[in-house]
Amino acid sequence: MKNTNKKDNLKYFNAPKGSEMVKMILEKHHDNAHPRLYADKNKIKILRERIKNDTNVSKWFEDVKELAETYFDIEPVTYEIPDGIRLLRNCRRARDRMQELAFCYQMTGETRYAERCIKEMKAVCAFPDWNPYHFLDTAEMTEGLAFAYDWLYNYMSEDFRETVKSSIINKGLMQIVEDYRDEPKDRRRTWKWAQSEVADNWNIVCNSGLTEGAMAVCEDAPELAAEVFDGGMELIKKAVLLYGPDGAWYEGPAYWQYATEYFIGFCCCLDSVFSDTFGYLNAPGVSQTGYYITAITGPCGSFNFHDSSMAVMNAPELFFLADKLSDSALSALRTEQMTEGNVKGKIRDILYYNPELSGKSAKLKKDFYFRDTEVASFRSGWDNDAIFLGIHAGKTDVYHGHMDAGSFVLDGFGTRYACDLGADDYNIEDRVWNLYRYRAEGHNTLVINPSKDGGQSLEGNTKIDVFKSEESAFAQINLTDMYNAESVKRSFELTNNRSEIIIRDKIKTNEKSDVWWFMHTTCEISVSEDRRKAILAGKNKDLEVSLISDIPGEFSVMKAMPMETSPKNSEQDKNEEFVKLAFRTENVKDAEISILMRFTEKR
Repeated sequence: MKNTNKKDNLKYFNAPKGSEMVKMILEKHHDNAHPRLYADKNKIKILRERIKNDTNVSKWFEDVKELAETYFDIEPVTYEIPDGIRLLRNCRRARDRMQELAFCYQMTGETRYAERCIKEMKAVCAFPDWNPYHFLDTAEMTEGLAFAYDWLYNYMSEDFRETVKSSIINKGLMQIVEDYRDEPKDRRRTWKWAQSEVADNWNIVCNSGLTEGAMAVCEDAPELAAEVFDGGMELIKKAVLLYGPDGAWYEGPAYWQYATEYFIGFCCCLDSVFSDTFGYLNAPGVSQTGYYITAITGPCGSFNFHDSSMAVMNAPELFFLADKLSDSALSALRTEQMTEGNVKGKIRDILYYNPELSGKSAKLKKDFYFRDTEVASFRSGWDNDAIFLGIHAGKTDVYHGHMDAGSFVLDGFGTRYACDLGADDYNIEDRVWNLYRYRAEGHNTLVINPSKDGGQSLEGNTKIDVFKSEESAFAQINLTDMYNAESVKRSFELTNNRSEIIIRDKIKTNEKSDVWWFMHTTCEISVSEDRRKAILAGKNKDLEVSLISDIPGEFSVMKAMPMETSPKNSEQDKNEEFVKLAFRTENVKDAEISILMRFTEKR
């Protein structure tokens, strides 16, 4: 796992002490001035004008209003923990509703939005708690209610303001200082995220949500707010350094989106409340992270390594980064996300958008390599029919990690031919390395001598040790650390004018071994009579997969389910929408498996 405690990294941050931050709020927002989170009264005036005069912003606001209108036909959220662990679904629903309704009120002046928002606020304030046991729940609810409190401050009655403020303090801020203090020792948490040596998305979400809560109510609880600032600002430093060195996020694209949404929200609030982001945007990799999520998105969806889905990441945060970094390319990327993907506007699109950066196009290279996370992507172009190849090395035992070193996804001509299955149900006990989707056999990689073990080492740490972006694209992963073998190296090449893919595995084992090569797909597969070639039927073209090395063995089509030697768990996903192309070679000690993939006309 990445070490984020290097002293020299702390030079990027210059946040003052929490007590000084409270003092700054009292001076800048005297007489309890609101709104202050995400926007002050001057910014709100600017946003109202943009909604009237800017066609982009006007459309996005219509999208937000359309969603807000649906809330009038449903009741507020209720206190439900269906799995005995998470209140999160309803916390997230309440958060979104409160923010969108409060936003619509400020943009239109229509009191019906404020009244419906207050109805939601009353419901969550009446909850016995916000489930600090699973602290993401508390963080999301605090962030949502703080936004509504801040943006409706001058509309609410004094009595109701007290109710909301008390809820933020007692159900939010008081809960997180228990985690900062690591007391009481018997408090119930799914895990002690604040004491974890390695940061993850929880660090950013929890600390961002609660620091925003402190910014909203600090006048009434200055000492508590100062403690939240001290604890949260310090811990977020550790998490932000995870974007380094090149902007990637090691937990996969879905958790990039989750963490980045809250991180950028946190930075936006720092900017609006203090007129300073205190160096957090200067941390290594932050300026590149918008390109990371773009680079690992193919024409058919995200390269969903680890616990992610194929869904394209919806990232208004690109607008904020574009504005603060004066990077018009990032603004263009978000605009293209919305227009080409028919993505509806969000309140954060409106909050973060700088029209002065619009109207320009993003010129992107075709190939990317992200160090530490050890992800690379190649493509033939940026059009919807382009060939896209995503590959992953990295570590196994990381948060949301899988045994997927050497795995890949492949898009071409509108079809994802090689798929990553993503996560299984988080509520399955003893889930991780005993479930198919987490094991090497559940990925597009190698399994050597199948056994009850996961197929790759838990302690494995692999690197992309060769990366070339030229007329052809080439990368090599040294996978030796993942296997009980003398040497295992896998290379990928996008060649022949970037129209064909060659995957080459060079394997030297310590003894004669049984080697399997796997590729998961939703395509129908037909195998040739000699079993040395397979055809995957795509939407617009077929993919021909051929063995081009002289090695004994044959292709077969298998169900995406555990091998005979693997653990069986009846609760895991049956993966019925997938099959896998398998190549097996037996009794080998020094082997080269070279496979050529090329696109052909439909048969």
